[in-house]
Amino acid sequence: MKPMNHPHQTGINHMEKPWNTDYNYGASCPSTSYDEENTCNMLKMLLERQERMNDKISMLLERQERQFDSLSATIDAIDKDLCSKTSRVTTHAESNNNKITQGTEGQIEECIPLYNNNSYGAHTTYMECDYEEDEIQQEAEESMHELNHSLNAQ
Repeated sequence: MKPMNHPHQTGINHMEKPWNTDYNYGASCPSTSYDEENTCNMLKMLLERQERMNDKISMLLERQERQFDSLSATIDAIDKDLCSKTSRVTTHAESNNNKITQGTEGQIEECIPLYNNNSYGAHTTYMECDYEEDEIQQEAEESMHELNHSLNAQ
């Protein structure tokens, strides 16, 4: 070891162990060994490194929490939008169903023949009723197709 001058020395260089500062009292005292001082310094460095790692982990956790909150908000918005669209589809389907039901009831009354079922007139009347039912069904299918297309486009 190289000689060290310490404030309490009288100017004479002595071959002594390194001096440590006692951080609690601000006084200097001789180290018990050079290896212990190195070990202490290494432990301090490890502690500082661990604190930096803890800070990085905390920052990562905070970022993940913000991302989770953002995703949750996005999922909630999508859910509300989907519920709204589902409600509109249900309303539209019920409306079409009611139109079909009302149209069918009216057609049944119109299709009751007042003469012999085997006659040509009765046969053409039933054909006309079938044709009108097909038109209503086709309109309902087209409207559902358009609705599905518009929902998929959004």
